[in-house]
Amino acid sequence: MYEALSYTFPENSTSVGNPVETSMRPVLIYPNPSEGFLTVETSSPFTVSIYNASGRCIYQRFCDSDKAEIDLSLQPPGLYLVRVENETGISTQRFILK
Repeated sequence: MYEALSYTFPENSTSVGNPVETSMRPVLIYPNPSEGFLTVETSSPFTVSIYNASGRCIYQRFCDSDKAEIDLSLQPPGLYLVRVENETGISTQRFILK
């Protein structure tokens, strides 16, 4: 079984690295590594953007609930970044697509 990642970053942060404590509620991204489908959960409506290793945005969507299921099965394997933004801040996390 895979463990969900939960990191939060200060508002307007674009850092990817060690978690920093803020008022933003945790963002869960799972499974990691993924075989094509990714679930993103947070406590309020959010915008999710996914970037490939070249920095190109390959997916962007506003989710008016607290959970989004994303199909990335047509994307090549590799390292990707997920950026989640809501009214409490921004979270950027890495995940691997197998």
